[in-house]
Amino acid sequence: QQNFAAFGGGDINAEAGGAISRASFSSPTTGYYDLPTQREVHVGKGNLSVHADGNINSGVFFVGDGTGKITTDQALSDSGRAAGGVPFGNVFAEMGGSLSARARTRIVSSMVVNPTIINTIESLREPYFFTYADTSALELVSLGGDIIFSSAGIASVNGIFGSTFTNVFSYILPGTLHVVANSGD
Repeated sequence: QQNFAAFGGGDINAEAGGAISRASFSSPTTGYYDLPTQREVHVGKGNLSVHADGNINSGVFFVGDGTGKITTDQALSDSGRAAGGVPFGNVFAEMGGSLSARARTRIVSSMVVNPTIINTIESLREPYFFTYADTSALELVSLGGDIIFSSAGIASVNGIFGSTFTNVFSYILPGTLHVVANSGD
């Protein structure tokens, strides 16, 4: 149960000889709107690499404009519990970057999200940033189990990005989605 972040364009590389439980890994990209040029300016671009020999349980993975690679020799599981005992799966968050998650057995996701649009959607304001780009991609590959998108734990992950989610906001997916369950559903 740790949180790891690299700001300003840093990379994160994490390796565990066993399981990783309820940990978050964030390599965000910051930005601002430049009024004179009327353009978004993105600053910093880091990459993310996380590997566990055991399960990865209820992790949060966020990459801004970089690339993220999450691998486990077991499962990306939903065995984490939030307040009230509700299980929740892994959270995959990205902006203009790409994330790839590979597991030997099953993958459970409670949320796929672009955090730059959350408060905008909730308040019904026009976005300053909608940072999905043509490079935004999510790949989930399970070599021997199911891939499950479950919203059962959405209430449990409220507040991760300083906001409250409803089911519709948790599945605004990147433009490229590749899901492969070689021996599952």
